[in-house]
Amino acid sequence: EAATAVARQIRLRNFSGIILIDFISMNRKGAAQELKQLLQKTTRTDPNPVQVVGMTELGLMQMTRRRKQAALQELLDRPALPENNTPSFALASRILRDLVRYRADHKQASLVLAHGEDLASFLKAECRAIATFLGITLSLRQELAFAPEAYRIESSNDTARDTV
Repeated sequence: EAATAVARQIRLRNFSGIILIDFISMNRKGAAQELKQLLQKTTRTDPNPVQVVGMTELGLMQMTRRRKQAALQELLDRPALPENNTPSFALASRILRDLVRYRADHKQASLVLAHGEDLASFLKAECRAIATFLGITLSLRQELAFAPEAYRIESSNDTARDTV
């Protein structure tokens, strides 16, 4: 089960290079060879070339996987639409998650999202959709002193602040 899960996660996350996997101790003779064969079988359908090398002296399974495209985290950190100053999917998700948490923690239905200049056009375009989705009143305020992708969530009633 672990070998199948490892092969799936390596492909899903688009890991590449030299990969070392620490499986549990294998006491049975031939278990390492069976594991190697299973990994070779489960990686056969991978679109990137995978070579399962075998066990190291320290008992780690080693394999290599050639990169053909960017890793998942790199793709998530890229701007969705660079020409429109759209933030990355990861940043947009983080802002939404932080708004949800702030609302829940502070029991506020009216929030202010102070932001840096790189987020201005995206937030202006999406403010109404975000507010409707969260069931809140959301006001925006651009702060020139903020780093380009920085933001802060505030209650519109008080001075409580969460800076990110």
